[in-house]
Amino acid sequence: MKNLFKIGALSLALVASLFLLNSTKAASGVVTLEIQGTAGGCVVGTDVPYGITGFSYSAYSITSWFASASGTTWLCNDSNGKAPWIVELASTDVVNMTTNNAVHTIDAANVRVTNDTATKTAGVCNINTGTSNGVAQPLSGNVVLFGKSSNTGDVCTVETDNVAMTIDLAASQALGQYSGTLTITVPTL
Repeated sequence: MKNLFKIGALSLALVASLFLLNSTKAASGVVTLEIQGTAGGCVVGTDVPYGITGFSYSAYSITSWFASASGTTWLCNDSNGKAPWIVELASTDVVNMTTNNAVHTIDAANVRVTNDTATKTAGVCNINTGTSNGVAQPLSGNVVLFGKSSNTGDVCTVETDNVAMTIDLAASQALGQYSGTLTITVPTL
């Protein structure tokens, strides 16, 4: 009888616990998190130091590194997750400032840029490898050197090395001081 009483009490306890389990409610909650970016920036070249070259009766080309503060590497650190962006370069015609004669002008198509294929060196994003990739491109139009092609929120550092500019001089190019304007489009990161 004593065992029967214990079994009955255990049975009631089991039924009560099942009732409690069936009457509990699930609750939901919200998880919030904000990851903030930091100020990024770009390091690009601003001057091409050709120096002085001699006169020639034959056509020839001169090349100079388009160096930045970090040497021949150009880079953008997008640690703020900006929308897709590019770094591009264009040139005006290079005018003979001494003679100021249009016949002596070097056409922008004869001013060319070359650089290594861009690479991602940090972070996670899709990159725009640019249009040069080791092949000289005329600066008579905009030439994309590198960029980021993925969505807003992706953060990364993209860089290219060995940015160089070449000017093709015509045979018997007129003597004098030449000047042109380079337009470098750089994103605000």
